[in-house]
Amino acid sequence: MEKVATDFIGRIQDNISESGMSVTGAASSSLEIEVINDNSLIVRADKHLFFVDEGVNGINNSVGSRFGYTTKRPPIEPFIAWVKARQLQSKNNPNYYGKADFEELDEEAKILSTAWAINTSVYQKGIKPKNVMNKEIPELIDDLLDELTGNAMQTVLGNLIIEIPSTPTRGATRINTQSSPNPNFPN
Repeated sequence: MEKVATDFIGRIQDNISESGMSVTGAASSSLEIEVINDNSLIVRADKHLFFVDEGVNGINNSVGSRFGYTTKRPPIEPFIAWVKARQLQSKNNPNYYGKADFEELDEEAKILSTAWAINTSVYQKGIKPKNVMNKEIPELIDDLLDELTGNAMQTVLGNLIIEIPSTPTRGATRINTQSSPNPNFPN
């Protein structure tokens, strides 16, 4: 059972890497397994992974998720970490009001300003689903069924006793195979 869960987590981590969503590695490293017994396991992850997997509806845009922003904005800290990890640079765009808003700011203020801009966009537009985890659940179920069926079969076969009732015979019984020639045995 533990191997099945480990494989499941490995596939999710591969999907996270392939999607390009992993910047800080927090979502991927938050995955963990707890095997309760031979029939139960719990896979845990940071809530951020569920939000990214299924998406989050913005206040002005729905992405079809069960999660959504209403009156509360997303926390700013993950956006600050994301801006720092991506090393995003704030620049003035003269096409917007012709004013150099970022030139007067120190580096931390630029990072905070950029993080707030991204935060506002996410709050309004939401987050499109990445489908890195839910798409692996059918394979997890199949693997668990195979594992549990295999374990059940091993238990049954390990305890299987075939008892042949004794029957009166007139001497030894011979089993005819191709290696023991018998004119009556078809070739």
